[in-house]
Amino acid sequence: NLFWWNLFGWHHRNGNGGSAGKLIASAGEDKPYDFMGFQECQDAERVLRDASLAGQYGSIAAPHDLAIAYRKAAWEVIDHGMQDVAEDNPEEWWGTRGAQWARFRH
Repeated sequence: NLFWWNLFGWHHRNGNGGSAGKLIASAGEDKPYDFMGFQECQDAERVLRDASLAGQYGSIAAPHDLAIAYRKAAWEVIDHGMQDVAEDNPEEWWGTRGAQWARFRH
């Protein structure tokens, strides 16, 4: 969860020097991730650019600020989608909640 508004909002940390992308790059340095799932992420491509991984990974964005990134050298997208699966209670309503899915060929 990138907590986008806090990490990337211009009135907060404005990307914090690409810290999310740098953390992803560092954690996957020895063995690259095949897939990454993002929530509260308005621009997965920005995170991948900050990680210097944009050329190696494709991304699939969905409503509700969801995204899936996949290693292009190993995987091909066959299909993908998103479905609303829940809605918050009226007492603390932020909206509907979604689930994203994708099917890949190895």
